[in-house]
Amino acid sequence: MALYPAVVESYDGQRRRARIAIPGMTDGSNVYPEAELMYPLGDSHNDTEIEIEAGDKVWIDFSVEGDWRYPIIMGYRQPETGNLVGIRRWRQKRIELIADHVLIDCKTMEVTGDVTIKGLLSVLKTLTVALLTQLLSGLAVTGTMTNNDKDVGSTHKHNENGDGGGTTDEPF
Repeated sequence: MALYPAVVESYDGQRRRARIAIPGMTDGSNVYPEAELMYPLGDSHNDTEIEIEAGDKVWIDFSVEGDWRYPIIMGYRQPETGNLVGIRRWRQKRIELIADHVLIDCKTMEVTGDVTIKGLLSVLKTLTVALLTQLLSGLAVTGTMTNNDKDVGSTHKHNENGDGGGTTDEPF
């Protein structure tokens, strides 16, 4: 297998095909050869799309019996400068994890943007909410519920202050 450098000129996500410029072979051309993407094992072409953009530098091979008319994109080329170190990024419009169980084990997790949970949310340690503006449905609490170090759960009590209006004193 011999790898050749190429540059993506355009990409058709529905067909999973790219038009590529091959230095020394397509110089001055206004129609570029169409290349297929080689997906790694575990990434089904029917179920996932690798984000390809015009200008991406790639490695190609002509794996179909050396047929120069049928290039296959084998992977990205890395520049010698400007590379991120210690970070793994996935660029995609939408990413789905479909599994029976997903474990994210990290010291700190930060999410920017809105979060929607369509199932039960279990918090096994402390939940700190910096700003809560609305609770749109019922709230069930098992155990002690406090506010500013005062019990506001089912066991707290108030004295009615005698004005007949239902106003009560602070909990005791």
